[in-house]
Amino acid sequence: PMPILCQLGTYQDEEATADACKPCAAGTFCGSAGLTTEAGSGPCQAGFFCKEGAKVAAPRDKSTGDICKKGHHCPSGSKAPQACPPGYYSDEEGLATCKPCPAGSLCPGGTNGEIGGCPAGSFCKAAVSAAAACPDGTTSEVESLAEEGQCADCPAGKVCEAGKPPVSCPEGFLCLAGVGPKHIGASNADIDELWLESTFWGGHAIHYGGACPPGHFCPRGATAPEPCAQGTVREQTGGKSQADCTKCPIGSFCDPRMPVPVSCPPGYYCPEDTQEPSPCEAGSYLTASGHSEKSACTICPE
Repeated sequence: PMPILCQLGTYQDEEATADACKPCAAGTFCGSAGLTTEAGSGPCQAGFFCKEGAKVAAPRDKSTGDICKKGHHCPSGSKAPQACPPGYYSDEEGLATCKPCPAGSLCPGGTNGEIGGCPAGSFCKAAVSAAAACPDGTTSEVESLAEEGQCADCPAGKVCEAGKPPVSCPEGFLCLAGVGPKHIGASNADIDELWLESTFWGGHAIHYGGACPPGHFCPRGATAPEPCAQGTVREQTGGKSQADCTKCPIGSFCDPRMPVPVSCPPGYYCPEDTQEPSPCEAGSYLTASGHSEKSACTICPE
């Protein structure tokens, strides 16, 4: 009898009957009769997948294959659709490769083909599946940041830790813009010199944040130190309220611009709570410093 050619979708690489024709292997198609190799007519077309017995390079009958769906990709020779890996997405059918996630977006991968916005307080470079938190001392109230440099300085009066929302500056500390956890609890000398801006109160440099300077107190959320009330002083850092300021001691005066008491100079006397030293009256003098009573002034000899 005459040999019978294997039909479309099948092949036979051995001597056998027509009933023994083999279905075309998954990932390939058999587009003509009488094929004699497992490779069939060639690989399935990119953007499609071919199950066993496919007759065309781009099947759409679902039983032998179909076009690649959203959220998947099908390179040439695909046996089944492959889900996009994390950091990539597919928002249309028939893609051979998934698209890299655009900067400022999140692509968790999988089968839905959707792109998510990068959450506030973080940034997302291209082709990422997870957001990176804005670093310590910075934050963001807006979504879809693409680079770390787009994170904004932590607002004044707040402390910003990576991956967490801003919190109020703790009492006893001063927070200018850009304060992170390392500035809170650190002595002023330990603060990173890379912080560029600084300001000066009471002769102590404060680089963006740190302990409240001497002569002042800082309630929670402070953006500027509050000076101790007239006639009071504080010699240490870290004051939290006016209660941490003490009366100016007798024999000294406390200029509100100075963080520590100053000994009353010769020719003057300084009772308790003195802001400015009182001069001896005309016709009297005082040679020593540190006096607190007017009676210490000596009448000049005639």
